[in-house]
Amino acid sequence: MLQDDVPVGTPLAWPIVNEDGTLLLDRGFTLARADERTFLFEHFRPVRGDLDMDHADPLTFDAAQPSSLKAADMGLSLGTTLGLRPRLCAAQPMRSSRIIGIAPNHELFVTLPARGQPPLEFVPGEQLEMVSVSRQVVCWSICTIEAVYKEPLGHALLSAPSHIRRLRMRRAVRVSVHIPVRYALAATADGAYDGLALGRSISSGGMSLAVPGQLGAVGARLRIAFRLKTSDLDLRVQTSAIIRNVHAQKGASKWITHGIEFETIEPAQQFAIKAFVLDRVYASIYENRVD
Repeated sequence: MLQDDVPVGTPLAWPIVNEDGTLLLDRGFTLARADERTFLFEHFRPVRGDLDMDHADPLTFDAAQPSSLKAADMGLSLGTTLGLRPRLCAAQPMRSSRIIGIAPNHELFVTLPARGQPPLEFVPGEQLEMVSVSRQVVCWSICTIEAVYKEPLGHALLSAPSHIRRLRMRRAVRVSVHIPVRYALAATADGAYDGLALGRSISSGGMSLAVPGQLGAVGARLRIAFRLKTSDLDLRVQTSAIIRNVHAQKGASKWITHGIEFETIEPAQQFAIKAFVLDRVYASIYENRVD
């Protein structure tokens, strides 16, 4: 696709995706200015999205070396999001689960994954790979299925985690992305957006945006809209956000990076973002894992 193929000031007749299949602009979106189109082609590799393109995003994540962590160091609590899969089935995807109980000896009661193909069958005695995402840390570990309970609600009892590996320690787990984010200043009329930014990383509490100029001072409010799409998730988010920090990139680039905090976001959307982050973290874990 050539830059001149994308109209300015006219709604798109087809969606635009990146070359890896990531959605950039929906059908019907209007680029208001020519510099927005230039920004699109400088920082993405856009192609027409009216063809079926189903590829995974390439992601990088720096995994830490294995350590002597114990289950008590993992920051697990009721509601912690987990990813589970049989240890001997490396080709299977990670399945989402949650902790619903923790025993004094650190055995875990977890929900049975209800989605995914092929279905994940829990068999007592089988070992599972587990990735846990708490507020402070992401861990990879191994658990054994101790028991499976179908009633009243499907859940399983897992042994205390072992062979624990810490992968990232920070206040909010954040993963790299490369997605378009529409933004508007707080004073802009509802429904209208001022421009297009590049989303470079995301967590359940916020994200970083890069744009050619500064959007506002620290404390200023924005409205943003973006989409997260994977084989299992299609999430459209429209929310308000607060600029928490602003940094100009060094060198010839005129990019300004804004760290923003989501101000109002629905609990269901926040949970979906956590699941998205977990999927990305696990993908990097598998790529960097040493058996």
